[in-house]
Amino acid sequence: MKTLHFCVILPVMIKLIELNDNEALKAMENGDFSEEILKSAANVIVIMTQSWCPDWIAQRAVLATMTGQEDLKVYYLEYDKKDYKSDFIYFKETNFANSLIPYLRYYKNGRFEIDNNFGSRRRVNNWLKA
Repeated sequence: MKTLHFCVILPVMIKLIELNDNEALKAMENGDFSEEILKSAANVIVIMTQSWCPDWIAQRAVLATMTGQEDLKVYYLEYDKKDYKSDFIYFKETNFANSLIPYLRYYKNGRFEIDNNFGSRRRVNNWLKA
């Protein structure tokens, strides 16, 4: 009797990584996120948002359904939960000139490429392919 063995390859889901306070404070001090974050993968998205935002809830859902992105890391900061909330809002709005949430910044090989306020599945995939 022969035994058949099957190899099942499960898709790699995008994992959202929460930025710690030290990373957020360094960004405010240096004008952008650290090289450790920005070069942690070939493609990096940093999302700045507030936990209550309906668009952030939708953005998380979009990212949670994306697979096969081994060369992508996605970091997020819900700054409304932080003691430095006001300082971070000021930083984001003046340094990045964006007052909307969520705010996404896209980096390839550690270099800033584009930004927007919502990354649809198509938009993120198109950016990854560019």
